[in-house]
Amino acid sequence: MISEEELKSIFNDISPRALVKPALENWIPNQKTGMTIIELDSGIIKGIGLEQGEIPDNLNYVEIFTIEAEDELFLPEKFFNEEEYKKFLKYVDRKKDKYSPDLLSEFCEKEDIDEEERKINILADCIEDYKFMNYNDWENSIIQNYNNECDNY
Repeated sequence: MISEEELKSIFNDISPRALVKPALENWIPNQKTGMTIIELDSGIIKGIGLEQGEIPDNLNYVEIFTIEAEDELFLPEKFFNEEEYKKFLKYVDRKKDKYSPDLLSEFCEKEDIDEEERKINILADCIEDYKFMNYNDWENSIIQNYNNECDNY
């Protein structure tokens, strides 16, 4: 099991992008919570996706970033710049099913916008701001979770 100092070193050195990407890759809106975790046995950073109430088998970890299944992320008005958003609204107006969750993805493909990269950048910017403003709270919550995991051993 990694030590508290090793844990601190890992999450002190992780970039905002590396922090959010594994969680995003495992997040399915309204279905699965996406988490970036550090395995406490190896110190490996990885992503997992969990359905509500699901507990991963035989995995000793501490979570360092989470996107809840029900989180409303990437609203079009915040996802696109002003010009893209205007185009998106026109695109939606021309569609018969204006409430399709795939409209954002369809529009990104049509406009050659790298949707995944944009999502990663949005989350990375948010987490960078959060860590900067609340670093001690963030670090303390991870250490507390780490200590709780150690107590379970």
